[in-house]
Amino acid sequence: MYDAIVVGAGHNGLVAAGYLARAGWKVLVLERRHLVGGACVTEEVFPGYRVSTAAYLVSLLQERVVRGDGRYLFMYADQRRTCEALARFSRRDAERYPTYERFVERMARFVEPMLLEAPPNLPPRRPADFAALSRLGWRLLRLAPVQLGDLARMFTASAREVLDDWFESDELKLALATDGVIGTNGGPSSPGTAYVLLHHMMGGVGGVRGLWGFVRGGMGALSAALQRSAQAAGADVRTHAEVARIDVRDGRAVGVILAVRGRSCRMPIRSARSSD
Repeated sequence: MYDAIVVGAGHNGLVAAGYLARAGWKVLVLERRHLVGGACVTEEVFPGYRVSTAAYLVSLLQERVVRGDGRYLFMYADQRRTCEALARFSRRDAERYPTYERFVERMARFVEPMLLEAPPNLPPRRPADFAALSRLGWRLLRLAPVQLGDLARMFTASAREVLDDWFESDELKLALATDGVIGTNGGPSSPGTAYVLLHHMMGGVGGVRGLWGFVRGGMGALSAALQRSAQAAGADVRTHAEVARIDVRDGRAVGVILAVRGRSCRMPIRSARSSD
């Protein structure tokens, strides 16, 4: 008998299982494949060679694109060096770039706390809903009108519109716009990609905002670490466990049905606990 059953042992499922287990829940994670990680996996596709088979960095980059016109743009952790590189394309953009980074930093500081909060229910029905909505409204009211407008634009505009407002060189705009389309079914002119750009700038490695890092041992090493962490907290993670369907009664999940060697097996979920 489990308090929660997570279907799929991708990195999101493993993180959820780890947090639930740390909260004292009895958790089961079910994964159809022989390994955990979903798209975040590293597999031995040839004997002795381990490859990150789903996550990628560069693909289908043609040689004529690599050669280009002989110019290049490097962006450094050192902002001064970055601005020196930008000046070869546009002195105006080099001067504005530090202000742009401060703008992004200000937007990120406002949004980041919201990533760890459940959004308020709309329309509000319970006292907790009104309280959550009031807290969000108070945070918004504390912004200056121009900052509130910038925030609304960052949530609704395209990456291209925002970058066109800031810069003139296509080379810089192209470099920055990539953060607005990664993992998104849209282009830099699609509404909403400005927030995607901001979202990727909110990340960081080693305390430096906007950096991305390689995982030692491949992306699967991250999933393996999450699995060990969840198991250390008491979660039960099972592979080769294909879920046929979720059993729902009276509007809530009460169990899952596994397909085991052509037969069905039911895993029940405990009734909601009074402390939840």
